[in-house]
Amino acid sequence: MKPDRRIWPFVPALLLALLPPAALWQTINVLWYTYAHPTSIYRQTIRKLADVVHTLPESTGLSWKLTFFGPDSPTPAFGDYNVLVIHSGETGFTGPHAPNLPKQPNAAADFKGTLKNKARIMAARG
Repeated sequence: MKPDRRIWPFVPALLLALLPPAALWQTINVLWYTYAHPTSIYRQTIRKLADVVHTLPESTGLSWKLTFFGPDSPTPAFGDYNVLVIHSGETGFTGPHAPNLPKQPNAAADFKGTLKNKARIMAARG
């Protein structure tokens, strides 16, 4: 019995429908809340991770479009992002990256940016 050739135009659409939704995305928008200084080792490391995350063996192949958001940043449109990451209390690498600085600014955790936007975050993500 020969296959019915009338279904062939629909095979690609059927295969796409069977893929998990993440496989259809090539890039996810990541909003990363951090109080780290813009030149800090912390931000540099996260930026490097975002650049290579899609190549890691454990990865699904999705790339990240990374946006940092800080305590004094304007309120972002939270609904435009697929993921919100909130910086934990790791303060050792959050100051400006410069050798021999006597005191590191941005060393104390500062979550006011997320706290003042709690309602908007909840509205965007549920």
